[in-house]
Formats: sequence, C-alpha cells, structure tokens
Amino acid sequence: MPEGKARAGTEAAAGGMTKRILPGASAAVSLVLYGALSIIMWRIYYSPSWDLGIFTQLLNDYAHLQAPIVDIKGPGYNLWGDHFHPILWLLMPVFKIWPSGLTLMLSQAVLFAASAWPVASYAAQKLPAAGAWALSLSYVGSYGLLNSVTSQFHEIAFAVPLLAFGLVWWLRGRHLAGAIAIALLVFVKEDMGLTVAAFGIAVWLRQRATKYQLGLFVWGVLWFAVTVLLILPAFNNSGQYDYTDNVSALDALGAGAQTKLATLGALVLAAGAVGLRSPLMLMVLPTLAWRFVGNVEGYWGLSFHYTAGLVPIAALALIDGIAGPGWTGWKRAGAAKSGAAGPASAGTEAAAAVEREDAAASAPEPVARAYAAQSSAARTEAAQTVRERTLGTWAPAAAAAGVIALAGSTNINLLWESERYAIDAGPAVQAAEQYGTVATDIRLLAYLAPKTHTYWYGRLDQVKPDAVLLRPSETGQTTEEWAEERLGGDWTTVLSDGGYELAVPAAQGQG
Repeated sequence: MPEGKARAGTEAAAGGMTKRILPGASAAVSLVLYGALSIIMWRIYYSPSWDLGIFTQLLNDYAHLQAPIVDIKGPGYNLWGDHFHPILWLLMPVFKIWPSGLTLMLSQAVLFAASAWPVASYAAQKLPAAGAWALSLSYVGSYGLLNSVTSQFHEIAFAVPLLAFGLVWWLRGRHLAGAIAIALLVFVKEDMGLTVAAFGIAVWLRQRATKYQLGLFVWGVLWFAVTVLLILPAFNNSGQYDYTDNVSALDALGAGAQTKLATLGALVLAAGAVGLRSPLMLMVLPTLAWRFVGNVEGYWGLSFHYTAGLVPIAALALIDGIAGPGWTGWKRAGAAKSGAAGPASAGTEAAAAVEREDAAASAPEPVARAYAAQSSAARTEAAQTVRERTLGTWAPAAAAAGVIALAGSTNINLLWESERYAIDAGPAVQAAEQYGTVATDIRLLAYLAPKTHTYWYGRLDQVKPDAVLLRPSETGQTTEEWAEERLGGDWTTVLSDGGYELAVPAAQGQG
C-alpha cells in the first residue's frame, strides 16, 4: 500500500474515533471539574464576592413567586432595576426543590459543561484529531470558564451554552436554530444585545447572502436600547441605569493599558491567532468595549466572570479561521459542501494527488499528459488542505499552551489547596437561621438567604436586624462592639464558633 494512502487511512481512523469520543469526554470532564470546584467552595465557605448571595436571594424570591427585592444589594432594592436577566426564571423549578446557593453553582457547572459538547463536536469535524483534542483542552481549561466558576454563579452561565450551540448550528448550516439561540442572548443580560448585533454583522461579512443578519442586528440593538433606557430605569430605585457611571471612555480607556493588552493577548491566543481571520471575532468587541472603557479595574483583566462569554466565540473563531471563508464572504472551492470536508481530509486529498502522480510516471506518454493535467489542480487543492491541516494542528496547540501558561491566573489550586481557605461556619450559620433578620458578611450571604431575611452588613441603612453574624478578625472589633457602634443599644454575644460571633440585642439575648 502506498505510504500516502496508508497515512490517510490512519488519520481517517483517528478522526473517526475523535468524533465519537471527544464531545462526550469534553462535557464529562468539564462537569466533573466545574462541579468539583463548586462543591469545594461551598464546603469551605469560600465566597469571593456578594454575587452568589444576591442571586440566591433573587431565586428565593422567584421560587416563592415574589418580586425580586434583594435586600443584600440594599434594603428594598429591586433587582429588576440592576441587570436584565429574565432567563434566570428557568432556574425556579430546580431552586424550589433544592433552595441553596450550591444549586446555582452546580447549575452553572452543568450549563458550562453542556457548552463543551458542540465545541468539541465541531472541532472533531473540522480539525485533525490532534488539533481537536488540543482545542477541547483549551476550552475546558480556559481561564475564562475557570475564573467564572470560582467567581461563583452569574447570569453569564446561560450565555455560554447559547453561544456555543448557536454558533455551531450556524456554522453547520442550521441557520434558523443558530439564529434563535443567538437571539435568546438578549434575555441573559442587557449588554448581550450588542453581541447579537455584532453577530448579525459577522454573518453578513462571512456569507453576505443570508436572510437573518439584518433581523439579528435590529433585534440586538433594539433590546439593548429598551432594557437600558426603559426597563431597568423603570424598576431602579433611583430611576436610572446604575452602571452608566462605571463607563467613562476618555478617562478610563488609557488606564490599565498593560492589563488590557494582556487581556487582548490572552484572547488572541485563545483563538490561536488564526481566529482573527474569522468575522466571528467581531462578537467579542461589545464586551471588550464596555470592559475597557469602564472605570472598574476588575473589568480589565482575566479574573472574575467577565471573559466567560468570549470563550466559545474565540474557540469557534479559531476553527472558522482555518476552515471558513474568512472576511470576504466568498467560499473557497469545496468549503460549501455541508462542512464535512475540512483540514481533517487533507491526508486523503494529498494521497490521491500522490497516486495520480505515480500513475502518470508509469503510464504511456499520452496518458501521462492527461494525468499531469488532472493532477495539477489536485496538487494545488491538496497543498491548500495540507496547509489547513497544519494550521488545524498547531493553532489549537498554541491555544492549549496558552491555557497551561495562564493556569496561574485562575483559582484551580482550590482542587488541592482548599483547606488553606477553609473556615468552619456551619454551627454559626445554623444558629443564625433561627432569627428573622440577620446581617452578615459576604461569605455567609448565600447560606443564610434561603433560610432567613438576610442583609449584607455593609448596606443596612436604617435597618436594625434581629442578629448580626460577623468575624472579629475582619471587622477589627467584636461583633457586640460593631453592633452597638453601628446600630445602637446594648448587644450580647450568644455564640462564638469557627471565628464567627453571633450577637443579638441584649434584651433578646436575656429572653
């Protein structure tokens, strides 16, 4: 058997196995990884911000069919005036059954893991086996998803699978399904309308003749305008969009330039650089725009959850940059054939060209001339696909190398260093649940929100809770002293455990 044909057969076998195994393996590994991190954080009372507490209180209101008055954000604060995320209603049934902040984190783990399936499936279809595995590694282990998991639950959890499934459906020619999935992003968060509009522009640049791009563009811009100008101010306690003050283009654009350049570099690396050839990369611009003109330093870098929605875009742009038509809107020869032929078929085409040349060499002269004419075009096409095959291996490898290099920017070390961050607040939480209203710190908000009326101790305003649960090591004074200084009256400590002190008004404590 000729060497080229044998190599092609080996590659075809590897590609077939990859298509069968990779999607399920990627989703399973993702679920185990993200689920483990979520459970570990919950077990050790690890909370990097108050967001999990806010969303837990929101879902608790939804589960009881109440308006989302989230007192953690501020007494009487209506969360419909904060961000626009009606898609969170979908979590009501599961939260009703398991009312816990852990429910939200595990739901996010499932959504992120689900997004790995279409990305890995499309990679296995379009890339050589080695490239498909490398791209799946770069996706599952991406700093964007890992940092979102360890930042705990946010509404972006729904955007990731919508983007992954929507883009893959679109790239496979299922335009209606893809358009619907992308259009639903407007119900995840108000700024996602601009991402939908950017997708409309991207598909016009990529394909020109489709019937969806104008509708998607208008749909995205319309929902962005309606939510920011009408819906959010209508429910906001101050009658405004709260995040306008966080955007100050002239002042903030040049600030943190080094951090912003690092973020851009990491994103280009996640797309294997070749992803810049795909118009899909336009979809990252709205998110990068509000982050980079924002005056909140946390927006600029790789931490928190802000990059999660960019991960499926970068991964699929990498594939599209290799196998797609690019920015011209004109398809290369063979690219229109239902997406089945890609860099993974390069070995077969190259082998066929070699066979034709071998036949020409041993044939009579007239026949040899015919073979030569036929094989000239084949050689050109084979060379093109060989180049694509090379890119299809090395671009994902670069993305995977970037993930490994940036592992230090994540909190994946929680998997093996969890005890370093652990506290034992179980007895304190159990004791605090007995009171009608409790003020506590960021760590315990999500644990108490489904059990009692919970406030963050930093935003009580005029509220005087029935109990205060704090760590003296963080406040710099005993909980009694803090409560008497902040709330007035005499307070007494009824529990001291796990570094926490639970204080109640003295009369109540004596009773």
